[in-house]
Amino acid sequence: MNPFAFKPVSTTLLLTLLASTLSACGSGGDDNTTELIYEGSTAPATLTSTDQANHYLSSYQAFSSALDNSTDSASSVRTANATALKTLYDLNDQQVGECGGTLSYSGSYDDLYGYMDMDYFADDFCNYDVVLDGYFGLIGYDDDFTMTFNLFSMRDTSNTVNLTVQGEVNYLESLNSTKTTANLILKNNLNDQNLRFENWVETLYTSSFPEELAVSGKLYHPVYGYVTVTTLEAMTTDYYGQADSGKIRLQGDNSTAYITFYASSHLVEVDSDNDGIIDDSQVYNDN
Repeated sequence: MNPFAFKPVSTTLLLTLLASTLSACGSGGDDNTTELIYEGSTAPATLTSTDQANHYLSSYQAFSSALDNSTDSASSVRTANATALKTLYDLNDQQVGECGGTLSYSGSYDDLYGYMDMDYFADDFCNYDVVLDGYFGLIGYDDDFTMTFNLFSMRDTSNTVNLTVQGEVNYLESLNSTKTTANLILKNNLNDQNLRFENWVETLYTSSFPEELAVSGKLYHPVYGYVTVTTLEAMTTDYYGQADSGKIRLQGDNSTAYITFYASSHLVEVDSDNDGIIDDSQVYNDN
């Protein structure tokens, strides 16, 4: 696994979850009880250095790589398609995990329109070395659905990945692209760090080769606060998931950072007072 992989976090989250639950032929979470609260600054960030701006990228990459690792462990599922859920599961039933635990589910679907409304409760449900615990719900159509998470945890049996998820992700598939819109809190239980996404949109342009990724929305760092991210040039990735081209902008409180991706490095530039002059710049190697 490339530690600097830049893969869409919310899309990878859906792939991980669907991979580990679709492969399966104490008590679980409850959507009416407590919820995960973001622990960190909610103020706009003041960007003053390249290292500070780079923290946003490295935090995003860390969660991306962790989720990608879970996906690789779970199965080779490559598309988040709700149809498979309908095909594999009866309603109001329970599955026993390949390596322990249970997954209970209930709800309804409409075969004619491909519409689903399902609730899932995982109790240490273990499949392909990925363990799920807590509540998630799915509502919508095959190519346009929303998944909601409440105190939902994902970990691998070797304890190299241990995440808790709170919030929701909408998935929308069209002819030439897939788009996820996320309002999420992700907590890494191994180091007690958390990351928050607000109106976070990841658009993957699937008709291009290589595929291109654009991201936008608010990204919260627990220490520095939030930045508003905009894609200036869509990103492409190499075989290992490393971004090798593209450019994004991080907008803070009267300050801006730019991150430009290259084959084995990325350039971070900071305009600390929005006067149009770059005050700090640094190249970071990605290997």
